[in-house]
Amino acid sequence: MLSVFAARPAVRAAAIAIYILLAEWSRALISTQPRAAMGALVLGGVALVVTAVGWPLERLGLGRSQFGFRILGGFALAAVLLLPAAVRASAVPILPAFLVLPAVVVAVGEEIAFRGALYAALTALTEAGVEIVPISLPTPAVLFGGQKVSFHHISGFGLIEILHTGPRT
Repeated sequence: MLSVFAARPAVRAAAIAIYILLAEWSRALISTQPRAAMGALVLGGVALVVTAVGWPLERLGLGRSQFGFRILGGFALAAVLLLPAAVRASAVPILPAFLVLPAVVVAVGEEIAFRGALYAALTALTEAGVEIVPISLPTPAVLFGGQKVSFHHISGFGLIEILHTGPRT
């Protein structure tokens, strides 16, 4: 079964994307239940880290090359992102102390899942010669209540439609 994922990068990328979607959706739904937020956050973060299984650390962006610069860049990015909140300290919602660790677990899990495993799977698709060509720009679709959709051609597979589920602009 696992050899199918190794031999077919498109199947592996699709499986990882579907797994991440289900894990994130489940975490979000479970966290709405009373007294379930902390457990949902921790288990959801750990479920996302599972996507890294089978990938070398370098492919996940966790290699040791230029490690000092990566740490410095992370601190610089955190400072830039937190600067507006520090300036307006009275307007910042305060995160309860018991949610700090679960929030960190989810953040690390999402980084490993999205920028690590999913990006590595999509890179493997490109290396295998699979081309993804956009056919249309995102346009509102009546069928999806005005949400934007776009079409893409994937070599060796066919035409797919992508539903853009962000804020409507």
